[in-house]
Amino acid sequence: MLVNLKQQISWKKISIKIFLFLIGLYLFTIGLSLYLPTAVGVMHLDFTIYSVLMVWKGIYTDGTLDTTVSNGTVHWIVLGCYFFILMLFSIGFASVSAYRKYQVTKNKHEFNILWWVLMMDLVIVLLEPFMLQMHELYITPALANKIKNSDYTIRMWIFFGGFLLNALGDAIWLKSNIFLGPYNSICSNFQKMSKWKYINARIFLDFCILIPGVIITLVTTTISWDLKGKFFLNYINLGTMAFIFAFGPIVHLLGTSLDKLGLKFQKWLK
Repeated sequence: MLVNLKQQISWKKISIKIFLFLIGLYLFTIGLSLYLPTAVGVMHLDFTIYSVLMVWKGIYTDGTLDTTVSNGTVHWIVLGCYFFILMLFSIGFASVSAYRKYQVTKNKHEFNILWWVLMMDLVIVLLEPFMLQMHELYITPALANKIKNSDYTIRMWIFFGGFLLNALGDAIWLKSNIFLGPYNSICSNFQKMSKWKYINARIFLDFCILIPGVIITLVTTTISWDLKGKFFLNYINLGTMAFIFAFGPIVHLLGTSLDKLGLKFQKWLK
């Protein structure tokens, strides 16, 4: 009887974790699909991806990407590659923490955990681009192009809605504590290594994630400085600053609020 009860509790925890993970990932990616074509600014991660796409596929004279590029298959390919790079950094941070613990405990258990972290991150490297492609069934290139050419006020509201969905999805996703993916795990592993608080670590890493895109844009010789300026104005502005400086605090606030609303994630998952 006691064994069966423990098994039921275990399955209950696993079911809740998977449910939170799927809901969180869905909201996170649909928010991403909504704000990408607004040209009101993009996530720091997406700006670096857009910089690669600018060099690879070119841009319009107004400094924007074609929506079949910004919301298309090539975007998801570059996203998967960038996630893989972030995953390597995340594993590096986790390895430092594991080595520090090993020096104290002489227990290799922490190194074994690294393989599970690697596999779970790899799942998201493959799954998130697939989810984004799935959203193209209703957020089609035609709809994305219509959003892109809408009035600025409308685009701002769409961006704001996508931003909040993205943040809410990430907050729920973090509560699942499984398959966190490179974007989330790099922060948690950096926290363990540096002993920083979540908000400070998130802002610092988000800024670091943006830097490669800025460098790529500045050093490329195939795009004129006039187009580079327009590209910066379209994709690094209010929206990007919101993601760098407000996304982490908002995700933290939403996570705390979800607990206070009686969902009791921490109690269920412990």
